[in-house]
Amino acid sequence: MLIVIYGEDTYRSREWLHELVLKFKEKFDPQGYNVNSFTRNSELAELRSAITAPPFLGTKRMVICERFFETLGKKEDTEEVLAQIPESTIVIVWEDGDEKSFAK
Repeated sequence: MLIVIYGEDTYRSREWLHELVLKFKEKFDPQGYNVNSFTRNSELAELRSAITAPPFLGTKRMVICERFFETLGKKEDTEEVLAQIPESTIVIVWEDGDEKSFAK
């Protein structure tokens, strides 16, 4: 599953992101073992590994990537990573509404 959070209202979008994480932990992973968060300084290999990894002692995994398009850089990399999302993984892409993020 892929969820994209995008908009200029970063306060509300971050609040929604936080709410999604809390609901995920409540329903699937109270300890937080299966929640991974990445920022624009993350390596592509780390992100790909987290997305494709099976859940640890659970049924679902959540991977949050802030500024996803800045992290990946190329369209080919984006398509490749998104095509590898298994059914057990929820990927949340958070973008701050800055048009430079999508210009690449």
